[in-house]
Amino acid sequence: MDDDGPRLDLPPDVGDPPDCPLEWPPGGCGMPSMRSTVSGTTPLGDFETTRAVFGSYGGCGNICEVDANVLRFVLLGPEVPLDDLDTNTDETLVIDFLDPFEGPVGAPFESFLYANRGGVTEQLDDAEVVVELLPTSEELADPFVPRDAVVVTGSVTADAPGWSVSGTFVASYCPDLNSFAICE
Repeated sequence: MDDDGPRLDLPPDVGDPPDCPLEWPPGGCGMPSMRSTVSGTTPLGDFETTRAVFGSYGGCGNICEVDANVLRFVLLGPEVPLDDLDTNTDETLVIDFLDPFEGPVGAPFESFLYANRGGVTEQLDDAEVVVELLPTSEELADPFVPRDAVVVTGSVTADAPGWSVSGTFVASYCPDLNSFAICE
């Protein structure tokens, strides 16, 4: 069929889907290392996490191209499955940055910390995070291979009424956690 007109299955302002290389799966999570040891007390009780994954912010560009940044870390225990990870209902600690973190590495940075358990979320607005290693844009643009995912290392400390959380993490890249803005 010869079709030179607009695609009828997309709203007119969206345009065509991005041109990703066929070997670049758009989602999934990397196989996380068991070297993450973040634990402590939250208003939802004690948490003991052993794995971590991260997502980035891609602006409104091509979903295959993500700038060198971290937007979110998800810290989870060994019993939480990565398939269909839901940070709102699964038992997780989530570190969220107001703006994508692009550096500098090695310096304390204030972030939000969320504790999620049984569909209930508690938030702390001033957790201290230190990111020790940040991936390059090229590393994030490489075809995503879950067994060989890019990693980010860092630590988190939270000390406030009802909160006493600390530890280090080695987070694997999880494109499922990436966020994108709608291009105008």
